[in-house]
Amino acid sequence: MSLVAMSSPVSPSVPPYFFHTDHRQRCLTQLRSKTTNLEKYIYLSGLKERYPDLFYEIVLANMLEAIPILYTPTVLISPNLLTTS
Repeated sequence: MSLVAMSSPVSPSVPPYFFHTDHRQRCLTQLRSKTTNLEKYIYLSGLKERYPDLFYEIVLANMLEAIPILYTPTVLISPNLLTTS
């Protein structure tokens, strides 16, 4: 079966669940389950590397929640945590 013969608009290399809002909702739920801003920053950084489109969708839809994590120097917290341990 050739790729041209397929009637589905979804690319065969991308699972169909990525095109639904439930994947975005799962990512947002996982982000909100993180307890510290550093954990949230690490999660968002990984999401940006793996799925940049999804990252920007989540950030733009939830700016009040995401911008303080990304804009505030959250990364500066990690050296302080390492030196006190």
